[in-house]
Amino acid sequence: MAESGGPTTQSGIHFQNTYAALRLGRMLDATPRLRSARVVEVRVEAPTHVDDVVLTYEDGHIVYVQLKEAVAFRSNAWNKMWSDFDAQRSSDSFKAVDRLVLVLGEYTPTYDALKDAAERAYGCTDAAEWQGRLTVEGRKLVDNVAAQLNPEHPSLLQVWSLFQVLVVEHFPVLRVKEDLLPIWIPDSSVPH
Repeated sequence: MAESGGPTTQSGIHFQNTYAALRLGRMLDATPRLRSARVVEVRVEAPTHVDDVVLTYEDGHIVYVQLKEAVAFRSNAWNKMWSDFDAQRSSDSFKAVDRLVLVLGEYTPTYDALKDAAERAYGCTDAAEWQGRLTVEGRKLVDNVAAQLNPEHPSLLQVWSLFQVLVVEHFPVLRVKEDLLPIWIPDSSVPH
């Protein structure tokens, strides 16, 4: 008999490993890139708050990746994810050039709201300006995230500073073989 959560866990591991493998393949690609675009280290299950995949780039900036095939709004996984993001951003090792990346495998309306809120945070001069630029859905989402970070004293400033360094991506695993492998992993030098 299968353990409860086993298939979900295995699927999540496959999702994480697929993402990491593409990044490792990119390290093998000799195409000239800017130092800020050349990955020099890929760590899976790193000893960090956001630990799924940690990418270090040649220019020294670090990208902390949280992968979720699907995450339900207001679930335990949702709450923990925001707590981990905030802890990583608040850590002494997090630099202004570092980024937090949320990679979602399943497309949902929450993805749109997250991506939009993160994109609107970038370039705002303060939290009030950002709040004014948010959609109705974005405000609801931000209020929920604020409550996850500090239930007693939700802070728009704390959420804004988090969203300023957040990138939200959609990564459908089914597209990997057809669309991404030929682009991200160089041809073999060994004849078939």
